[in-house]
Amino acid sequence: METPDPTRALDSRRRRRQCRTLEPNELPDPVIRDMASRSGTNKKRGGVAPHQAYPVRTVARLTGLTPDLIRAWERRYQVVQPIRGPRGARLYNLDDVTQLRLLAALVARGRAIGDIARLDRATLTSMVEVFEAPTTDATGDFSGRSGADADAIERVLDAISRFDTAQAEARLGEALLALGATDFICRVGMPLLCAVGERWQQGTLSVAEEHMLSAMLRSLLASLGRMRGVRGAPAILLATPSRERHELGLSLVALLCLEAALPVAYLGTDLPADEIARAAVETRVAVVGLSLVNRDGRREARDAVRVIEARLAPEVELWLGGAQAPEVARSLSRSRALVLQDIADVEAHIRRIAAARPTHRQGS
Repeated sequence: METPDPTRALDSRRRRRQCRTLEPNELPDPVIRDMASRSGTNKKRGGVAPHQAYPVRTVARLTGLTPDLIRAWERRYQVVQPIRGPRGARLYNLDDVTQLRLLAALVARGRAIGDIARLDRATLTSMVEVFEAPTTDATGDFSGRSGADADAIERVLDAISRFDTAQAEARLGEALLALGATDFICRVGMPLLCAVGERWQQGTLSVAEEHMLSAMLRSLLASLGRMRGVRGAPAILLATPSRERHELGLSLVALLCLEAALPVAYLGTDLPADEIARAAVETRVAVVGLSLVNRDGRREARDAVRVIEARLAPEVELWLGGAQAPEVARSLSRSRALVLQDIADVEAHIRRIAAARPTHRQGS
């Protein structure tokens, strides 16, 4: 009679613990809940859940991913950690399936797997929920903003009012990862900019709070640049001339540039015109973008545009954006400056510039 192997029994118990059967109401996805219901939830004698695990081909059908892609994500990013069956085959539990479905849903909506692979389940779920909210009109009509978007904006503003940098950065970062730069700007960034402007006019937003938000957007710029692996000489230079101290809109344009894999020279605010022109000449950028929002600084802005335009090579484009850009452009004669009307206009011209030069992205 063969002597029982206690090690084998221990390994079996470990596998059962790793692949316990979840009850249908524990599963976040309707398809998986239905699958679990059909497979049965009867208990064995003694109250122990039956061993349930799924081979890679079944997981592929449930997630819409190919077996090769599942293995690649597992090997490169450790998104799941399947156990091995008696013959060495990979076996996945329902937690693994749910994780893969969340990742697959986000990748299908344009998120790079390298950006989201190591996020926790709660963050992935919230990102998918953000995608399911209605989309805001890219021309700037935010009246149909979803409740989820409005709630996110209010939470950011509340965190800023309490100087809770970590909470505000976390909310903005989650929204940017979930939506991508374009939808983030249309659904969160521009409405947030409008809300900040309203509070500024009402005197309920302090200079310190605006600076805090500006610093957070600069941090997002740096993070997105690292994640996207944008490299090479800058294609676009962004700045504001003297007396222009508001940079929130400028930061949103920089986000769009990085999303399009265009390297950016981001100089910031309140710079002398000759310094902006000198930087443009030295970096050999294709475009100089200026943000003009200060009503009281139109004359200075007009003079700055003249100085910068005179120093730029004929092939270098000069873009003007912001609330005061149309008025400043009208005050200029024979100017080649291009006034960008809205975010959709900005994005179209960024894509045009991106299409005219090779991209420099690292593999994701």
